[in-house]
Amino acid sequence: MGIGNTIGRDLKESLRATYRRNRSASPDDLSTMVLQSTYAKRIISGVENHPPSPTTKAIASRLRNSATDAARRRRARANGASTPEYNAVQAKRRSAKTPTRTIKFHMATIPNVPPPIVDVEMKGAEPSGSSSAPSTTPVVLPKLLKRPEFCDVSRETLVAADPELHDTDITFLRDVLEDMGSEMFRSLSAIEATPSKNAVPDELNVIVRDLSVVLPSHLLAIYGTPSKSHPEQKRSVTLYPVHSLILSAYCTRLPPFPASIPLPTLPKDALPRSAPFNVTVPVRPVCLPHPASYLPLSAFLYTKRTEVLMASLMPPCQLPELFDASNRAQLEAYATELATTFTVHALLQHAAGVHGLWQNVCALGISDDALWETLDTAWNVLLCAIAVSTGNKEAMMPA
Repeated sequence: MGIGNTIGRDLKESLRATYRRNRSASPDDLSTMVLQSTYAKRIISGVENHPPSPTTKAIASRLRNSATDAARRRRARANGASTPEYNAVQAKRRSAKTPTRTIKFHMATIPNVPPPIVDVEMKGAEPSGSSSAPSTTPVVLPKLLKRPEFCDVSRETLVAADPELHDTDITFLRDVLEDMGSEMFRSLSAIEATPSKNAVPDELNVIVRDLSVVLPSHLLAIYGTPSKSHPEQKRSVTLYPVHSLILSAYCTRLPPFPASIPLPTLPKDALPRSAPFNVTVPVRPVCLPHPASYLPLSAFLYTKRTEVLMASLMPPCQLPELFDASNRAQLEAYATELATTFTVHALLQHAAGVHGLWQNVCALGISDDALWETLDTAWNVLLCAIAVSTGNKEAMMPA
């Protein structure tokens, strides 16, 4: 049985009808790697593995065998007015009608603590006339997180992920991946590897602890952009197992993945969970503006769980049931609760995380509507909470 093609028992055959190499960084510029092999468990816990599946068909084959081209086109047309492209265009029109606005907050300066957001304006506070007065730092944040130009997934990218996807409608593919994503995400926790200490290799041996899972096709070597003040400083690299098909279906600005290494065939008498299994997986370096927020972004692309993404972006405070960020009364009430529970610096740290995730989403070219709605909600709530905490009431006005 091909271990890379097995899929869980819940993926019924009839329901599932419907993965360019990026070597922009020199290995000498990157420091020791860390493997995040159990990060799936950190996002979604308490989920048991499914029993092994009897099916051995590839994901793309399952797509092709259960639906006709006409069915794909009908699904695409049915989604017409609510496609990510339509919503991205509408968001751009709204932002074009609204002048670019920022909000300035005056925050008490904490000695020896660097500003949490490096991509927004931060100016040194003016010298105080009184030596006893606390110093403040003006922090300027954008009121809106603008969306980039819409870009569709290229056919080249899908074919690189799997040649059988050459004529598959992208909307249809995303619908199927949404059904399969949670199980594929859980499978990432079954991977273990010992990363290289001094360089990013082209490929790496990994240990598979559960042979019933859908094995990842690649390891992503995630690292950040060089520091402007210390460009020669080495950057840390973190390895994440990934199924290239997931990223290829959503990240329109990510070049096509290199070909994955053919997986060995298990002995006929091998039990799916009998013993660890060694597999060689290609390594794909990817530079992101904010490496720390790749984890929640990856989890969302697999599972599409907005409530988990929102919880990862906000302070540990329960979001009101049926919360509507466009309702000013609800927004002010929740923002006030956050402002009275957490320090303004803690709120700014969370805003830095949202801003970093937004940078990654723009860099990768992701146009998922639910993702953007969650980003907008988290950003608006945190800005309003900071406004309440700093006494800047005018920032509570809707954007």
